Amino acid sequence: MLVPPEQVLWFQVDDGLVKAHTAAETFWVNYQLNELEAGLDSALFFRARREVLVNLSCIKEIKPYFKSGFLLTMADAAGTEIAISERQSKQFRQRIPGL
Repeated sequence: MLVPPEQVLWFQVDDGLVKAHTAAETFWVNYQLNELEAGLDSALFFRARREVLVNLSCIKEIKPYFKSGFLLTMADAAGTEIAISERQSKQFRQRIPGL
C-alpha cells in the first residue's frame, strides 16, 4: 500500500471493490477486507461492519445508535457517519473505555 495505514480513515467494500478513504482522497485497494484486517494493527483498526474497517484514531465522535449500537462520525471534511453493526457493538464497547 502506498498510503501509510495511519492516514487511512476507513476501508470500505463498495460494489465488490475495497476502497481506502483518507482525509483528502479515496483509493482502490488490491486486498480483501479480511486480508487488511489480518495485516493491520488491531489496536488501530476495528471491523465496524462486514463491509467497513475503521481507523479508531480517526473517529471524531461516537453517538449511541439503534439497538444498543453506535454511530461513528469520522474526521474527514464531510463528517462521514458509519454505523457499527449490532453484532460488533459489544466488541467496540470493550475496545473503547467509558462507553
